[in-house]
Amino acid sequence: HMIKMFDNIARLDFKANPTSPQDVLAGAMLSGESERMDFRSPVAAEGRVEDWMTSVLQEMRRTNRLITKEAVFYYMVDGKTRVQWIYEYQGMVVLAANQVW
Repeated sequence: HMIKMFDNIARLDFKANPTSPQDVLAGAMLSGESERMDFRSPVAAEGRVEDWMTSVLQEMRRTNRLITKEAVFYYMVDGKTRVQWIYEYQGMVVLAANQVW
């Protein structure tokens, strides 16, 4: 159902909460191409699905914004080639950051 709700998000990566092992956290999203976006802050998957999926959406936007800013900032820094920079980020982030430069 994830791919129907979010464009090309195949699944979420869940893990146990280290402070409370009975709770589950959504820590990352994986695309249909297996690109992984680790959330900056894992989202608790508890309560009503509608509520925590809304939290996943908000965290996805927040993380994507931060990753894109990071990609723009680190473009051609520290002696990395363009190809090395491309392989460090997700495809859509590279396309968006590339438009800046």
